[in-house]
Amino acid sequence: MPIDAKVEAEKLRKMYKAAPKQGLTSILMTGESGTGKTFSLKNAPFPVHIDSFDPTGTKSVRDYIEKGFIIPDIRFEEEDPFNPSAFELWTKEFEARRVGKYFNSVGTYVLDSATTWTSAIMNYVQGKRKAAGTVPLWEKDYHPQKVLIETWLQKCMNLPCHFILTAHLEPQKDTKGAIVSRRFLMTGKSAIKIPLLFDEIWVADKKETSKGWEYFFHIESGGMLLARSRLAGTGKLASNEPNNLRAIFKKAGLNYADKESV
Repeated sequence: MPIDAKVEAEKLRKMYKAAPKQGLTSILMTGESGTGKTFSLKNAPFPVHIDSFDPTGTKSVRDYIEKGFIIPDIRFEEEDPFNPSAFELWTKEFEARRVGKYFNSVGTYVLDSATTWTSAIMNYVQGKRKAAGTVPLWEKDYHPQKVLIETWLQKCMNLPCHFILTAHLEPQKDTKGAIVSRRFLMTGKSAIKIPLLFDEIWVADKKETSKGWEYFFHIESGGMLLARSRLAGTGKLASNEPNNLRAIFKKAGLNYADKESV
């Protein structure tokens, strides 16, 4: 039976507009230390849940933790490479929360940071083959790590809330040792493939002005920094935006309202 093209097209348009994920985004937020990556969470849709793998990484938002706007789980910060436990504990807690629909009440979910989270995954992989604390092997360690990274990032991106993965930058040098760019810090081919999974790749930065330090995001590439924004394709965002996630979401037409406190 022939399909009525107009009816089918209208049905697909309605499905697109009604899809919950249209109002959400996933952000790979890179930047040097002190450029406001964690601090930016003070202006993200609340409540913000942080699974922290970075030791003392949540100190800059202690005031918002005390107010109940930010909810940190810091159990993953203590990791022993010779007796790894952080990643396995995280997967258990994450799945319990996901299945239990905890994230329906979360405005923004944050993994802090890619560097320490992926190190915990490597520790887990090596621990499973009784090689904890040794030099990683390509086929036995890096490949399984890459698969786990991609699998769990997809789970994070399918949550009913905004998702942010913070990350550090690694200088790329030419043959003479001069820094020619700064890229997402990740082992092997994951440094190329993992960023492709995200809607947004932003670089947190700051500059000194007559009024003090000004914090902002590069959301499009410039100079030595790699950034990309699908939201910028709408023409509503500038190449640099002030460090205010809620304001950026509102400007781009995404969900920016807080959810009821938990």
